[in-house]
Amino acid sequence: MNAALELAREIDADHLVAERLVGISTRFPTEAMTCMRIMVEGDKEGWGIIGWRDDARAAIANALASDDAKAHAAAEGLVNYLGTRGHLDFRDLLGHQNLTPHDCHHSSAIQFGASSPPPHCP
Repeated sequence: MNAALELAREIDADHLVAERLVGISTRFPTEAMTCMRIMVEGDKEGWGIIGWRDDARAAIANALASDDAKAHAAAEGLVNYLGTRGHLDFRDLLGHQNLTPHDCHHSSAIQFGASSPPPHCP
């Protein structure tokens, strides 16, 4: 699936692929996050994920719950990338709700670029 997504970058039945990635994410979380990232990057308008938001949340949650450090990093990177594209409703998956403004100031350059604080900051 990864190779097909790399070639196409944009797919018509993205909701069906996202649904499949939920199942894949339990056994192969890193690969699922790689595929989901490709799908999000291929969505030039930025609204395609709206149709498969629940599946994206489930797959990301599966990757974050896994014992695979690479999957966890890929899921966190995807959530941060989604945040830069305006999809802020995934941030709760990372559990950063209790950050202070001081924490946010120091993490903003890493997560969302130095020009603005992360959207989950108070």
